[in-house]
Amino acid sequence: MVRTSPKKVTNRMPHIGRKYLLPYLLIFFVVPILTFISGEWLDRMFQLPKFPPFPFNLLFGLGVFFFGLTIGIRSTRLLYSKGRGLPWGELAEEARSARLVTNGLYACCRNPMTFGYSLLPFGMGIIFRSPSMTFIISATILTIAIVLLKVWEEPVLERRFGEAYLEYKRSTPFLFPKVKPLVLDLFGPMLKIQQNEQAERPSSFGLVPLVYIGLSLLGLCLLTVLTFNIPVPAGRIAWQRQVTGSIFMAICVLGTIAGISPSRCSQMTHSRTIGRSQYESNSRNVEETTTALEGHHPTCESFSSHVIQFRGETYCAGCTGLVMGAIMSLLGSLLYFFSDLSAGEAGALIFWLGFVGVACGLLQYNVTMDRRLVHVLLNVVFVVGAFLLLVGVNEVNGNVVLNYYLLILIVYWIIARIMMSQLEHEKICSTCGLKSCSHSFS
Repeated sequence: MVRTSPKKVTNRMPHIGRKYLLPYLLIFFVVPILTFISGEWLDRMFQLPKFPPFPFNLLFGLGVFFFGLTIGIRSTRLLYSKGRGLPWGELAEEARSARLVTNGLYACCRNPMTFGYSLLPFGMGIIFRSPSMTFIISATILTIAIVLLKVWEEPVLERRFGEAYLEYKRSTPFLFPKVKPLVLDLFGPMLKIQQNEQAERPSSFGLVPLVYIGLSLLGLCLLTVLTFNIPVPAGRIAWQRQVTGSIFMAICVLGTIAGISPSRCSQMTHSRTIGRSQYESNSRNVEETTTALEGHHPTCESFSSHVIQFRGETYCAGCTGLVMGAIMSLLGSLLYFFSDLSAGEAGALIFWLGFVGVACGLLQYNVTMDRRLVHVLLNVVFVVGAFLLLVGVNEVNGNVVLNYYLLILIVYWIIARIMMSQLEHEKICSTCGLKSCSHSFS
């Protein structure tokens, strides 16, 4: 259920300016780095033991981390799409939510976003086997969030939405969600059955992306386990570093070519078919509504956030981000793999920065993005994250088999990203208002 504010309600989506992206930069980059540094310092100061033991730290910690990340992203997306607002909307009038959202995750608890994101430092602490990170820092962050919610946000919402919010407040838990509604909201859509004229089949918009993302994250977690736990080789094979860098640079070059010429690439990944509406219009001589293609995106409003304009030309925002990330990674590869540069003790931090970058890139299709800059940025982070992972693996372990495993994994991530992009386009076209269009995707 979505209830409106007594103020004027508009269907206009809030404009996501650069200043509104700063909180996400803090959540996903600055806070994790500060959490890691502070946790390590507190552990040394109090001489706390490492806990829990391997591999339980990775299995449990990664589970908690991605569980919290999923809740945080889904609740942010719901607030944006249904409430027409941003999480930090009270800071500016134009980003303030116009509607009170009480369905989905917001029916489980009043602050699912805070609950989800507060699990991230807790999961990090378990992964790094840091008691300080797990308990002291996580509890501190959660306490600050609760105080801000109680002292500042809730009184504002009571004034804005009045009795509607008070009723919602009485019937819904503050922070810790109801278990059954939470499980149904998170996993129900993935298991939906979509009726077909032939037979019942799992919805491709739910299960197929889940498989791609699940396998990608599973490979990423396995890489983490192997990097930090298999024995470090006594010596390195001659030219190992240069060969690894050359293969990765070749992948970047091929990706750059595909990104510059997305229309050719889309001929292999986005096949257009004549839908039933087009067939009927042809057979009945009815005027057909069509849209042109620019690159591999239809020139309709539904794809406006997927393209960017530069000097009068239209480019795919995702491909532009991939090309920018590939160029940056090429320069970084030349600098690192073909010189004597070494990150030393910062290798582990570089690995985890790459881990976060790749994870954000893989999960980008779970976030509602009506902002071209976000599409570009997430794809840049995705490619640069893969480069940082490769550097981190070389610094932390240096096993040649592990290097080649990561290179194979990077190729799979690229394929998975292409297929998820195709499904995203197909999903957009399936909900398009045009009843007759020749650019359906299959």
